[in-house]
Amino acid sequence: MLETESIDDVTLALDIMQQRGLEMGRVGCHTSDLMISFHLVSPSGFNVGYGWGGRAIDDESTWTVENYRPTSAWGHGPRR
Repeated sequence: MLETESIDDVTLALDIMQQRGLEMGRVGCHTSDLMISFHLVSPSGFNVGYGWGGRAIDDESTWTVENYRPTSAWGHGPRR
């Protein structure tokens, strides 16, 4: 996972990938960390997450572990 400094960086990367016809997954928002991201396929064939806005854990003493289902609040579904 690579985290950008702004949502604009994510949308610019999406535009560039679409212009170049590169393989990528759909945009979505994770339920666990609230990150808006998409996944791309590296030249080696593995997926890399690219996104912005992930939740920060700023106080481990008050953090509670949770299970999330589904994994995405929206998006990230299979391409058709």
